[in-house]
Amino acid sequence: MVLNNRIPNSKKIILKKRPIDNPKVEGFDIIEEIASAPNDGEVLIEAQALEIGAWIRTTLNEEAFHGSTPIGSTIPALGVGKVLISKSDKFKEGDIVSGPIFAQTHTTMPAEMFVKVDNPEIDPFTQIAVLGLTTGLTAYFGIYEVGNVKKDEVVLVSGAAGGVGSLVCQLAKIKGAKVIGAVSYTHLRAHETSLHLVCRLLLE
Repeated sequence: MVLNNRIPNSKKIILKKRPIDNPKVEGFDIIEEIASAPNDGEVLIEAQALEIGAWIRTTLNEEAFHGSTPIGSTIPALGVGKVLISKSDKFKEGDIVSGPIFAQTHTTMPAEMFVKVDNPEIDPFTQIAVLGLTTGLTAYFGIYEVGNVKKDEVVLVSGAAGGVGSLVCQLAKIKGAKVIGAVSYTHLRAHETSLHLVCRLLLE
């Protein structure tokens, strides 16, 4: 619902309690509240797509490499969204941007935390996945810049059924390398569709 002052309500997922093992639904809650009005230098963004990366799990711990999520706080997540209100010269209303939107429908943050999407005509789910920082770009630069993979080299990909791993397999094949994909046996059923895709790619 959009109020008369143009500030919308925001639904967000918050952490209720820290998981002991695997996260469970009861460890989270969904709340709705009026989004914060942007101050000078800030933007109000409407989320279009969120990236659910493995790094988010680490933030649920009390001590975490990527920073710990406090109890009662919104779950972190990168995303793509549309600028609804801009109090910054960096963006104008209607711009499509990417950055730390968090697991919520709307976010208000400093404009410097976001970058403008160069190809806004591409759907947001492609932007955050194949073209995303923690998925597509990680795979691309890992193969082409860091690994500098060459034709006929052997590339072993751990987590080959995951978002980054499955792209690494395809990029390495494009480079003419022999690809070996490794997948955790305990997660075969959970990732059956992804595993079949990886196996098909390795055979082609």
